[in-house]
Amino acid sequence: MQLGVRTIAVFLGLFAAARTTVAQVPVLPAPVTAALPTRDRVRPEQPVQPATHAALANHNAYLLDQLQHQLESQAAEINRLSSRLEFESKSTSGYGFNDDADYFSNEWDYGLWFATPDDEFRFNVGGRLEQDYLWAEVDPELEARVGRIEDIVFFRRARMHIAGTLYRSLDYYLEIETADVEEIVYQDVWVQLRDVPLLGHIRAGHLKPPLGMESLTSAKFLIFLERDAVHDAFLQEYDPGVVVWNHREDGSMQWAVGMVRFDPEEAGIAAGNGKYSGVARLSMVPWSTECDESLLHIGGAARYNNGGTLDPTTGLDVVRFRARPEIRNTPRFVDTGPLEATGVTFVGGELGLKVRSLLFQGEYIHTHVHNASIAGGGPDLGSAIFDGYYFLVAYLLTGEQRAYSRPNGTFARLVPADNVHPGEDRFLLFQGAWELASRYSNVDLNDTGVDGGRLQTVTTGLTWYLNPNVKIMLNHIWARSVVPGSADNGESNLFGLRFHAAF
Repeated sequence: MQLGVRTIAVFLGLFAAARTTVAQVPVLPAPVTAALPTRDRVRPEQPVQPATHAALANHNAYLLDQLQHQLESQAAEINRLSSRLEFESKSTSGYGFNDDADYFSNEWDYGLWFATPDDEFRFNVGGRLEQDYLWAEVDPELEARVGRIEDIVFFRRARMHIAGTLYRSLDYYLEIETADVEEIVYQDVWVQLRDVPLLGHIRAGHLKPPLGMESLTSAKFLIFLERDAVHDAFLQEYDPGVVVWNHREDGSMQWAVGMVRFDPEEAGIAAGNGKYSGVARLSMVPWSTECDESLLHIGGAARYNNGGTLDPTTGLDVVRFRARPEIRNTPRFVDTGPLEATGVTFVGGELGLKVRSLLFQGEYIHTHVHNASIAGGGPDLGSAIFDGYYFLVAYLLTGEQRAYSRPNGTFARLVPADNVHPGEDRFLLFQGAWELASRYSNVDLNDTGVDGGRLQTVTTGLTWYLNPNVKIMLNHIWARSVVPGSADNGESNLFGLRFHAAF
C-alpha cells in the first residue's frame, strides 16, 4: 500500500510539473500571423518575404531551444524520482512496507524465529530455565573430608539468548547466565562467518573448544542432570578464541581446529603472556541406515595448553583437576590441588552407537601434565598422568529415536511422537516420551606424588519429555570417593530432580 501511494505522488508531481512547463512556453500563433500577409491581400502562390521568414525562423528556434531545455530538466527530475522509487522498492519489496509481504515472517523451530522471505536475515530470542532439587545421604567419614552436603533447591540455569543470521553469511549468538552468580556470566558469545572457501565456518568469541562429545552437546539435550565426572575434572566448557570447522556434504565426517585462551572463571577474560591452547577434533559416521535410524559414531580430539592459569592468591601459574559426583551444589569429591606445570596435553576418544531407540555412548580422556610440581615450592614430579572414562546406555521406552547432528558430530534433541495434552482423555503419564538411562564413570587423579583421589559414580535417570522443549528429570547418583592415605573415604547416595524448559 505504501509503495502505491508513493507511485501516485510521483505521477501527480510530474503532471503538475508538465502543466507548469506548458504555461511557461510563449504562444506561437501571434508572431507568425503578424508576419504573414492576409489571404485577401496575397495569393496563395505568392512567396513570403525573406525578412519576414528569417524573423519567424529565429523566433521558433528560440522557442524550441527553451522547450528542449525545459524537457531536459523534466527528464532529469523523472530519472531522479525513478531511481529513488526503484531504490525504495528494492529496500522494501519482500521485507514488508507493502501489501504483498511482511517484513519478518515467523516460524516455530523449537523456538520462535523471525526471518525475511529470502532468509537473508534471521532472528531469535530465547532462553531456558532449570530448577533443581537435591536430597543427599552421605557417609559421615566422607562428609568429614569434603564438607557437609545439605538438601537444597536452586536454579541450575536461568539463561537468555539472542541469535540469528545477517546477510545469509554471518551468524551470531549471545547467551548469558543469571542463575547462582553474583554477576552476569558469559556462556556462548560468538560471531561466525559461514561457508568460507577452503575453510568452512570461522567462529570467534567465547565458545566451546572442540574436545569431548558430551562437552560439545548442548546442556538442553543432556540425558542426565549433568555431564559426566570425567568432563567435570578435565575439560574447560568455554574459552575465548577462534575455531575453524567444517563437515563433508553428506555429514559423514566433521572436523574442527581452534586456538583459544585459558578462562577458568568463564568470565570472557583471559590474561597471561603466551598462555595459548591449540585444540583439534575429528569425528565420523562410518556406518548408518536410512534416515539415521541406526548409526555408528567414532571420534577423537587433542588439546595442548601452554602452561597453566594464574592463581590470584599465590601469583603462580597452576593447573588443577577436580570433580563433583555428577550433580551441582555439592563439593568436589576428588582434587589434585594446584600444580605448577609447563604444559598439559589432553587426548580423548569417542564412541557412540544408536540402534533405533537404544543408545550406547562412551569416552576416554588421557591427561598428561608436563614438568609438574606441587605449587608453592613443592617437589618436582616430572610427568603426572591422570585419566578418566565413562559409558552410558539409554533406552526410549515409548519408541522414539534421539536425533543425531551430523554437522556437529553429537547426539541432539529428542522429539516425542506424542506431546502432552492435558485436556485429552488419556492418562497424563501415558503422553509424551519416557527415557531410562544409566551411566558409569571413573576419574583417577592419583599419580606419583599426587593423591587427588579416585571417584566412581553410577547415575541412573528417568526422564519424562512432555514435548521437545519441556522435560522432568529424576536422577539417582551413587558416588564413591577414595583418597590414598585418607581414612575419610566413603559413599553417597544423591537424588536430583529437575524441571527444565527451553525455548
